[in-house]
Amino acid sequence: MGERARTEISADGPGTVDPLGHTVVVTLTNEGSTKLADFDQWDVIVQYDSDGDNVVKWLSYVEGGPGWASDKWSEGIEDVFEPGIFNPKEKMTITMSVSSPITPTGQAGQAFIATPNGITASAVFTR
Repeated sequence: MGERARTEISADGPGTVDPLGHTVVVTLTNEGSTKLADFDQWDVIVQYDSDGDNVVKWLSYVEGGPGWASDKWSEGIEDVFEPGIFNPKEKMTITMSVSSPITPTGQAGQAFIATPNGITASAVFTR
């Protein structure tokens, strides 16, 4: 319970979407005092419109970057201290790849991110 009380993440504004509508990028800041890792245990969910259908997807974690399969997410940490650990005051970019394109242009979607100890953040994005 103490670790949960010391954990806080926040989205740094709205997310961005690539021109084709398959990649969403959200930047988070670790506002708490707890070091975060174990990214394969995080929950990342996206909700958006794709050709008139409301899409809600839980994305699985994969290490790496561009080129990995759809319906996955990956992290990139602006490491100041301890590579691979999301330390307090550091920023982390979450890149989400979705198989169904985000449409139409101007339609808002939302990304929900939850740490293993249940702390959440969300960000809106538009294409």
